[in-house]
Amino acid sequence: MSKLLMFNLVFVLFVISACTGLQKSYPERNYYVIEANIGKPQVNNITSDAILMINRFDISPENKSSNEFVYEVSNDMVESDFYNQFFVKPSNMIGIQTMEWLSNSNLFEYVFLSNSYVDEDYILNGNISKLYGDFSDSPLAVMEIEILFLKKDKVSNSKRIIFFKRYSEEIKIASTDPSDLVEGWNKALTIILANLENDIFQNISD
Repeated sequence: MSKLLMFNLVFVLFVISACTGLQKSYPERNYYVIEANIGKPQVNNITSDAILMINRFDISPENKSSNEFVYEVSNDMVESDFYNQFFVKPSNMIGIQTMEWLSNSNLFEYVFLSNSYVDEDYILNGNISKLYGDFSDSPLAVMEIEILFLKKDKVSNSKRIIFFKRYSEEIKIASTDPSDLVEGWNKALTIILANLENDIFQNISD
């Protein structure tokens, strides 16, 4: 075999090998949503003709700039997951879920999101202070939401704080798989919104 033929054969094998390497598959990005399990309201009939306005939820800085899942892998180490993300910003999802839950609660005549141009009676502000998977020991889905609930005086246009409360849940999950983590977050949000509904009911029915 001539040196030229041998060189061409080696070159062709190199090109084929390189092309095969370029076609190597990478993990696909997965997108998830958080959904509460909205159940039967605690009261059967609408208790008032009041209007509730829910302002846009905020979120802690570590989740603000990205939709990537966040994991606590040790006491001093946190990781983000490029391949598993929220479909939309979690603050938007949880804000909408809160609106849908309280709309179903029969506690108000109407429940709106901010910028709806209505004359509201109550205002709810929310901040998601914790939202991550705790994988430092037994895996947990962690969620904490701070709620500020206010009543508006329509005469003076002033606002009075009814209550401020942190709702925190740590749900044990089967594994560190993202789908198990999302299921844990769904359970956490369901518990938080049920407790929020009860707190609002106790405060507006006094």
